[in-house]
Amino acid sequence: MTGVVSFLENNIWVPIVGGLLVVIIIIVVVILICRCRRRARYDYSALEEEMSLAHKMEVERQVERSTVRDGVFLNCSFYLRSSGNYTLVSQLGDIGSRTNKHWFIVKESRGKMERLMTLTPRSQSMLLSLDSTTRKTLKELFSVLKHPYIDPIYDVDIIKAQDLIVTVHSFCGKGSLKDLIYQTQCTDDWHQKYSHKNRGLLLLQVQTFGRQILEALFFLEDKGLPLHGHIHSGNVMVQNFVCRLTGYENAFLGRSSKLQPLIRKKLRDNKEAIDSISFGHLLFEMSAGYELDEPHPEPRHLLTLDQLTVEVLNFIFERENQSYPCLREIAAHSFFKTIHLRELDSHNPAPIHLTADMKNLLKAIRKGKRVPHGNIKRRKQSVDEISVSNTQKTRKPSLRQTSKLSSNTPRSTPPPTGRVPHIPPPPPGGIPPPPPVQAVRPAASGRGALLGDIQRGAKLKKTVTNDKSTPRV
Repeated sequence: MTGVVSFLENNIWVPIVGGLLVVIIIIVVVILICRCRRRARYDYSALEEEMSLAHKMEVERQVERSTVRDGVFLNCSFYLRSSGNYTLVSQLGDIGSRTNKHWFIVKESRGKMERLMTLTPRSQSMLLSLDSTTRKTLKELFSVLKHPYIDPIYDVDIIKAQDLIVTVHSFCGKGSLKDLIYQTQCTDDWHQKYSHKNRGLLLLQVQTFGRQILEALFFLEDKGLPLHGHIHSGNVMVQNFVCRLTGYENAFLGRSSKLQPLIRKKLRDNKEAIDSISFGHLLFEMSAGYELDEPHPEPRHLLTLDQLTVEVLNFIFERENQSYPCLREIAAHSFFKTIHLRELDSHNPAPIHLTADMKNLLKAIRKGKRVPHGNIKRRKQSVDEISVSNTQKTRKPSLRQTSKLSSNTPRSTPPPTGRVPHIPPPPPGGIPPPPPVQAVRPAASGRGALLGDIQRGAKLKKTVTNDKSTPRV
């Protein structure tokens, strides 16, 4: 130790250089650490901002959707408590393509059957007022539509405070025809369960289901209902391999078709062909396993399809005169000739009687006219008629009207008495008041004749008045 101290005393530059080296090393280390921290903080901040933007958008969308769902859930709960016809079982997710539509499973208070209740905002193009009379007529109309291939509608109502339309359908646990095509559960989210392609259905299934849907459309047409306009696989319920068509209430509620944006140009000159085009799209989806993304199928879409399916699709879409066949012409195609429907053999339809209100309602919807309140045509009184009638009720008869009435009434002869009441002379100046309804004195025949002429409106002799009121000059 003494040697080291003596060495440092003799070589003072050694500790100085060592200290400088230590200081330089410390400075270099500090600089490197600062640079690393700055670079790491910059990179991490950029990555955090990029990730937070996408995550923030997703969170905001989920929060907004959750808020809307919670609000609709409260409205549904309040409606069910106030009506007393159903009890809430559960709220379903977004099982359909309409973002503003909400689904609930409810149970009947009496029958204990589970039903599917939907709540949607009222459409601006809706032609119905949905007052108490119109709702009653609409319910009665839906209640008489009984067919093996028609899905019944049990109730239609409105929540006036929130302007929400309530419809109650039968609940099918197997789901729709779309769920059968894609092999998914009906309660799964719509954006997830239909995002992939599937193999499609067998040819016999396509023929059978297509013929069943056509028979349902024929039934609605025969009963005077307007065009369906919403034919797609999501509006066809399947139970025990029997299709039941729903969605026919959309024509009354003013909802637009799902295929409207895709086939708008094709319907410009032929709006009546919407059901034929929609049915062709449905046939393609059942056969191919995915939705058609063009108004008409192209050759690339038909490569994997059966020859019979290609023929019927060409019959629907590839017409020489650029027109579309009607549904009955499609049903007469050879594609459906060998199909026998067993459900129609045991179906014994009862005669359906449509009331006058039902007929007026259907007529207005087919013509695209708004249905008035109560669905009753009433003659509208003009403002002048109302004012005249009110004036006649409240206005009292004038003196002249009284005199005319008294003059027009036949004069009754007084009972023979020994004394006739004396009639005072008329006051000076002006027309005397009408006399009482009594017989005049026979002796005063001249005065009575004058009064009679005045009452009858006879023309009197002209008189000259000498006015002496002016001052003399």
